[in-house]
Amino acid sequence: MLKKLGPYARPYSKWIAVGVLCSAAEAIFELLIPLVMADIVNIGIKTANQNYILQKGLLMMGMAVISLCFGLGAAASSSVAGQGFGAELRRAEYEHIQDFAFSNIEKFSTASLVTRLTNDVNNMQMTLMMGMRLLVRAPVMLVAALVAQPLILPGPGAVALALLRLVCDGGTWVILAGSGARILGGLVLAAVCGGVLAGISSRLRAFARLVAPALSFVKATPVACVVVLLLIWLGSARVSIAAVFLMALPGVYFSLAEGLAQVNKPLEQMFRLHGVRGWRLFCAHTWREVLPFVLSCARAVIGMSWKAGVAAELIGMAVGTVGERIYQAKLLIETADLLAWTVLVVVASWACERVLVWLLRVSGPVAWRAAVRAHGRGARGCVGDSAGGGAAAELALAVGDRAPWAPALDGLVLNVPAGGRICVMGASGVGKSTLLALAAGECAPCSMVFQDARLVESASALDNVLVCADARVDASSAATLLRLLVPGVDVDARVAELSGGQRRRVEIARALLCPGGAVILDEPFTGLDTAARDTCAEAVLDLLDGRMLLLATHDATDAQVLDISDIITL
Repeated sequence: MLKKLGPYARPYSKWIAVGVLCSAAEAIFELLIPLVMADIVNIGIKTANQNYILQKGLLMMGMAVISLCFGLGAAASSSVAGQGFGAELRRAEYEHIQDFAFSNIEKFSTASLVTRLTNDVNNMQMTLMMGMRLLVRAPVMLVAALVAQPLILPGPGAVALALLRLVCDGGTWVILAGSGARILGGLVLAAVCGGVLAGISSRLRAFARLVAPALSFVKATPVACVVVLLLIWLGSARVSIAAVFLMALPGVYFSLAEGLAQVNKPLEQMFRLHGVRGWRLFCAHTWREVLPFVLSCARAVIGMSWKAGVAAELIGMAVGTVGERIYQAKLLIETADLLAWTVLVVVASWACERVLVWLLRVSGPVAWRAAVRAHGRGARGCVGDSAGGGAAAELALAVGDRAPWAPALDGLVLNVPAGGRICVMGASGVGKSTLLALAAGECAPCSMVFQDARLVESASALDNVLVCADARVDASSAATLLRLLVPGVDVDARVAELSGGQRRRVEIARALLCPGGAVILDEPFTGLDTAARDTCAEAVLDLLDGRMLLLATHDATDAQVLDISDIITL
């Protein structure tokens, strides 16, 4: 294409060269004017030298006039070159049409020929005219900005020197620490309020429907609008804390609300039934379940909080803050200092995120270990002199209409004397597990082996037993019982690494060492061979210690090995 069009532009090559040079000169002078302005600010205004300011001002006016002249020259040259190039093309097309045979002319309509002689030629000449300016100005501006224009983009050396100067200045660290403390303060407030709101929302759906739209509105509000409103209401001193709080609160709330909604409810029921409540329940279960959502939230919210906090300081121009220093660097056109402060903020944000995420990740195992070490504290119920507990009072359970999905339980009244033993048998789905669950609710806290596995998969077998154990049970006695029920087991191995039968026996060991006045076993020997079942049954009888025993099973042999003669068939 260029080879075909080049000959028609060659007669105007001098005009094209003049236009290119004028465009380049215009761009260079436009880049030199900010340097003179910087000298006026940094030297003239700083020293109050009016003569210097006047000289530089006149120099700026002269440079602006010269730049204008070069711009006019570039426009005139491009116009002459473009119009001439178009005329040459139009003439060549007209001459080419004269050479057409009548058969060729009949193939083209009059409108098509007119379009080629007018619109198409105009497009080509406009391309030349615009290209002479844009294709020259853009590269010149880019090269000058990268090489000779430190006000727009200083080199790495200038930025490194500015950064080194800031790092060696003790005042920089005071300012950075102050801004960081305010940002962390806003984060802490958001975490506390978000946790409280999420906790209430998990229990009250009406409250959740009320809070969610309001926080969604806050999340969608631009940061600048929030900062300006807070600046009017609170002033510049407290605006960064409030801005970080409002920007972080929606993320914290929605993450915690989702985490609480995904908590393993059956496992929570197991902990509550075994007397693990209050702060121990939070450490052993709730925090461990919510922690993945908290970590994901922290990675997103911490960096956003730093951006919101610094932006609030910049807009509010709070004295002695990072935002104020960034604003001053921008005002004085000290681009190297501006980039140096930006680097410091990015590094501080990254370090803060890494430290907080590490602390959160470590908090999970620490909370679990605290719950395990404090086993048995706060457990309510009858606890006797033995490790297992004492005998419970008599159980009188009238099912009534509490289990409409289990017709076999309609009108059933379960009476179990203190220290009594009852076996419930029946077909699958008839309501055996439902009956035991109702009885467990009446006896809580008590010991129970559920039909489905309810263990903390990431914890060891020993910790799974100790976390629910009586306060008088130590690690050595729990490990001895585990090795008795599961020969050859590594008590410190994670439960997830054990087989189904081994996991079942870990649950039996946990039930035997829990406080409370009743032991409830729902299909406890499922998946165990005869020898393992007999060993477990013997351990149950040895450690029952006068407590009430309720068993649900399909196999009458299970009742026999546990020495239960009172059988209820549903």
